[in-house]
Amino acid sequence: MAFDLTAIFPLLRLETSETKGRFVVATTDLDIGQVVVEAEPYSSAVFPTFWERNCHACFIQNDNKLLSCAACKRSWYCSKECQKSAWPVHKGECKLFQKHHPAGSRVPPTMYLVMLRALLRASAERKAAAKTAGPTKTSDFDVLLSLQSHFEDRGEQRQAMYKELGGMVQRTMADEFPASLVAPEDLAELFAKMDCNSFAIFNTRTIQLGFGLYPTASFFNHSCAPNVIVSFDNARLYMRTIARVPAGTELCFSYTDIHDPTFMRQAALQRSYFFQCRCSRCVDPAQEAINASLVGYRCFNADCPAALVASDSDVNVMECPSCGVTKLKSEILELAASAEKLHNDATEAFDKRQELKNATQMMERAFKLRQEVLHRHNRLVQDSRVKLINYYPLSQRPEDAIPLLEQSIDFLSTVGHGYHLTLAFNWYLLGTLFIQSGMSQRARGVECLRKSYAIYAITHGATHPWVLEIAQRIGELDRRASKYG
Repeated sequence: MAFDLTAIFPLLRLETSETKGRFVVATTDLDIGQVVVEAEPYSSAVFPTFWERNCHACFIQNDNKLLSCAACKRSWYCSKECQKSAWPVHKGECKLFQKHHPAGSRVPPTMYLVMLRALLRASAERKAAAKTAGPTKTSDFDVLLSLQSHFEDRGEQRQAMYKELGGMVQRTMADEFPASLVAPEDLAELFAKMDCNSFAIFNTRTIQLGFGLYPTASFFNHSCAPNVIVSFDNARLYMRTIARVPAGTELCFSYTDIHDPTFMRQAALQRSYFFQCRCSRCVDPAQEAINASLVGYRCFNADCPAALVASDSDVNVMECPSCGVTKLKSEILELAASAEKLHNDATEAFDKRQELKNATQMMERAFKLRQEVLHRHNRLVQDSRVKLINYYPLSQRPEDAIPLLEQSIDFLSTVGHGYHLTLAFNWYLLGTLFIQSGMSQRARGVECLRKSYAIYAITHGATHPWVLEIAQRIGELDRRASKYG
C-alpha cells in the first residue's frame, strides 16, 4: 500500500528496505524536543479500573463528576464537548451496549472495545466517503489493515484468544458487521495486528489508563537507544525527539523497558514482536558490565562496585572480577530466595489491603536483604525500592521515601537515558518531599523540580498542563524565596 506520511507529518518520510520493511526517517535536521507526530486515537478504551473515573473520549481523570450516556449508561465523559466528539462512533455502540452489555453487567474486554469502535468508525467513514465525489483517500483503518500481525508466530493460546474476541465482535455487531471492510474469518488476524501495533496510553505519573490505535504512528521501528519518545496529553499522542537528529536519519522509539538488561529486552521483543534488536546499545560491548549489574550479585567487599561472576575454577563459588573476593554460591542463592519470599509476601499483603504497617515492614526487610546480596543496580533491588516509595506516603512516612528516590534516580540515570518519564516523575516526587520537609530543604526541592521540568519540557512540551503546573510552582517558590530570603 502506497502511503504518503509526509503529507500528514511534514518532518517525516516513509521509506522501505528488504531488511527493515517500512521505516520512518527525518526529512530535515531536527532539534531536541521537536514534535514529529501529533495524533488522536483512531480507536481507544480505558481499562475497567478507570471505567467510571476517566473520560472515555479524552481519558482525563474526573472522579465522580463524569457524565454518563443517558441511553446506555455505559460510557462516561468529562464534558458535553467530549460526549459530542465521541457520538459519531458511540451512536452505533450505544445500541449494542444496551442489547449486549447493559448497565450493571461486567465491563467488556478492552481489546474487544477498541476493535468494536474501530470497525464502527471505519464503517461510518466508508459510508460517508461513498456519498462524496473524487478519489478515495487512504484511511487510518486502511493503514491498520496493512500492518504486520505475526499471527502465525503466536502460540495457540494467543490465537485462540483472538478468535474468541473476533467471535464476540461478530455476535455483537450481527447484521451490522462491516464484511466489506474485513472478512469475518480475517478478524482474528486483525486482532493480532491491533495487539502488535497499539499504544499504551499513560498519564504523567506513568500509570497506564488504557490503550489505543494510532495507525500512522505504528510505522516507527524500535531501538533500545531511541531518539524519539512517546507521551500523551490525555489521549492525544505525541512523538518528540530526545536527541538531535540529522536529516535522513531513522527515527525510533523503544517498544520495551530500556532499564532491563539486553537479554531481557531481546526476549521481550522476540516474544511480542518477533525480531532481534541490533541497535547500537544491544551490540555495544560496554553494555556487558551494565547487564551484569542489572541481574548480578554485589561484591562483598564494601569498597568494590563490581558484580560477582561465576568462578572459572570452582562451580560452587562466585568471585569478583575486580578485587577477587569470593562467596559460596549456595549462600548467595539462599539469601536471594529469602529476599524474594519477603518481597512477594509484602506485595500480596499490600495488594489485599491487609495491614499496611506490616506490609511496609516486610518490604523494608526484603529491600535490606536484597541490598545485602544483590548489586545496587540489580533490577530486583529497584523493584523493592519502588514498592517502598509507594508504600511510605500511605503509611504516613513520606520522608522515608527521600533516600530511596535519590537511589532510584541514580539507577534510572545510570541504566537508561536522561529523558525517561519515570526519571522525570522521580525528580518531581523528590522535590515535593524536600519542600514538604521544611524551609531548610526548600532550595534542594526547587532544584529537583527544575530537573523534573527540564525533562518534561522535552517529553511533553512546555505548554502541557502538567508542565505548566510545575513551572508555576517553581515560580511561586522562587518569588517566596526572593521575598523572605
